[in-house]
Amino acid sequence: MQERVKKQNQTLYSAVEDGIQDNGQNTQLVDQLTEELVELHERLKQFSERERRVEQERKLFKEIMKKVRKYVEGGSEDFPEDLFQEFISRAEVCKDGTLTYHLIFELEQEMPETYDDYVEIQRQHKKQKTKEKHEALLNRPEVEELLVFCEEPKSVKEIVDFMNERMDSDTHTF
Repeated sequence: MQERVKKQNQTLYSAVEDGIQDNGQNTQLVDQLTEELVELHERLKQFSERERRVEQERKLFKEIMKKVRKYVEGGSEDFPEDLFQEFISRAEVCKDGTLTYHLIFELEQEMPETYDDYVEIQRQHKKQKTKEKHEALLNRPEVEELLVFCEEPKSVKEIVDFMNERMDSDTHTF
């Protein structure tokens, strides 16, 4: 774009010099070239402004990604409220229950999940965590001791007392 401006300037200078030699006979060409040059300058200005905005958006996006990475690495399940407030200008709830988030850098993100979907995902996640805890519990040495202890039939109270003696009371209570 800048090369075109330089080339247009040279053409205008040449036309002006030729007009001086012709005693100002070719003013229409000078006017036309001047208008084209002004238009090129305006386009260059708009391009520079868009370029500046793109750079600002890129920096903002990098900042968002840093904060989101920190959130993801933290392992929290709840999205931080401060990030939500900082990067989402508004949210719309549609009649079918879907959400559309309007981000601050003029993007929209439609979320196909409804609240019911969210509740189901949370329930499944909790179920998976519980399953993992149970599997971890079954792999503990205390369970092996319990199997040996129960080779002869025991009452539920005896089993619970046995496990409470063996297990850390902060993590499990039977």
